[in-house]
Amino acid sequence: MGATGTTPSEAARLPWPAIVAATLVGGGLRSCGLGDAPPWLDESATFVSLRHLGDRGADAPVFVQASNPLYYGLLWLWTQAFGTGAVALRSLSALAGTACIPLGAALAQRLGGATAARSAALLIALHPLHIHYSREARSYALWTLLGLAAIGALWRAHRRADRASWGLAALAWLASFGAHVFTLFALPATLAGARWSADARSALRGWLGFAAAVGLVAALYGLSVLLPALQAGAGAWLEPAGGPGLGALAQSLWALLPAGAYPGHLDGLSLEAAGTRRWLPDAVALAAAALPLAIVPIALVALRRSPGGASDWRPLAALALVPLALQWGVSWLRPTFLAGRYDLVAWPALTLWIALGIGALGRARPARAVVASLLLALCASVPIGRVLRYDGGDRWDARRAEQLAAIARPGDLAIVFSNDDDALAHGLHHADFAGALRPFPSWLARQIAFLDSPRDLSAERARDLARDAAALVDHVRATWAAGSAVYWLRDALHRDGRGARAILPERLEQHLASAGIERRELDPALGIDRLEPVGPPARETR
Repeated sequence: MGATGTTPSEAARLPWPAIVAATLVGGGLRSCGLGDAPPWLDESATFVSLRHLGDRGADAPVFVQASNPLYYGLLWLWTQAFGTGAVALRSLSALAGTACIPLGAALAQRLGGATAARSAALLIALHPLHIHYSREARSYALWTLLGLAAIGALWRAHRRADRASWGLAALAWLASFGAHVFTLFALPATLAGARWSADARSALRGWLGFAAAVGLVAALYGLSVLLPALQAGAGAWLEPAGGPGLGALAQSLWALLPAGAYPGHLDGLSLEAAGTRRWLPDAVALAAAALPLAIVPIALVALRRSPGGASDWRPLAALALVPLALQWGVSWLRPTFLAGRYDLVAWPALTLWIALGIGALGRARPARAVVASLLLALCASVPIGRVLRYDGGDRWDARRAEQLAAIARPGDLAIVFSNDDDALAHGLHHADFAGALRPFPSWLARQIAFLDSPRDLSAERARDLARDAAALVDHVRATWAAGSAVYWLRDALHRDGRGARAILPERLEQHLASAGIERRELDPALGIDRLEPVGPPARETR
């Protein structure tokens, strides 16, 4: 992975004023108002994982720790110094996301010169998707940072072809793996650099050592941590029949672009969201969204025409496309959030492609690079505005946690649908909740599992459900016998009654009713009810 026709003097000069300015702007966008919204479900899962760090018990959230061990280790150290408030949980991501700006610029400088460096700094600083994940208590910003570092270390190893450089590359790729296991999707693409290097035989020998070291550590970690987590039920994805479909590919690619169509959980960040026409005409919005894809072919032509370019564009293309292709293939076999989140595995390479394209425009005529960079900033302006105006919704989960903490006393029991306990965890902790929280059903707790279709309730699961309900009845009676209260928290997702997620609470209520327990509304607005006895328990029906 060599330079793209830049002279040594050009490669040595970093445009520091532009990079510093972009870093300051990008850092401000990532850090302002970090505590305005309470942690949402996934961020609360991060908080739960920190509380159980190192715990390998049956109820421990091992799936999250197994996927992102380096992130959770660093975040644990971070929170020891700064606490576990919303700002503290998110600020590590904000710092990592901000660090992506100068690192991406420096790498673009090595590949395509000063104009490419300025473009990379601007693109990373103003990219709405990257800003969003840099403001979240999740591993994605750190993963992107380490992905850029891994690409840079690999480029250095191919240039220098010495053991120290290959050792550094192995460490960088293992660090990226520690931030997210989906880095495995990018590892096959690293062979491209060796295959198309100027000294292919020497590069291949270095790559074999690199691959052996990374593969050995990844295999040991997989056998000792990932496999036990999967056997415990972690990563059990239960989705509606049909999967994401082919249309997800277009959305997935578009989500990586500054004016892209972002996933639904980003609450209207996309230019496609309602109200777009008040900001930009449709034609301008479409042009802005398509601009980066139009620049990529320019980068390809420039790389191929530059001295040594044939050994440059193929590895970079492989690092952008191979991880996406592998991830999409796995997603069809085991559905995950296909668009915009795990696609960040290819985001560093795609960013470099766009920056190199603008750099190529700049070498032909500098004014073109200025225009392209301004258009990139324009196409990011509306989504960035939506990021900054987002107020965290109506804070329903936070208000629910505060209300439950206010009414619960030591010894009280709160029954909550599985996954909702994660959403409440951070709020309950900081509101000094004195009672006990018990999720139902137990086999769904601490897993990445969302039940949406009746087919998810197999005969085996129905038996598990009955056992869980019987155990819960015993807990309710024991709580009453101790003179304490029992609360029921309705499902936060408000399912419409057609899927398994709506059926499960109904089944539990049937079991409770047959045991002489009824549910009485306490706070309808927040979905908090109270369980009370209705006389002698009825005989359990089978």
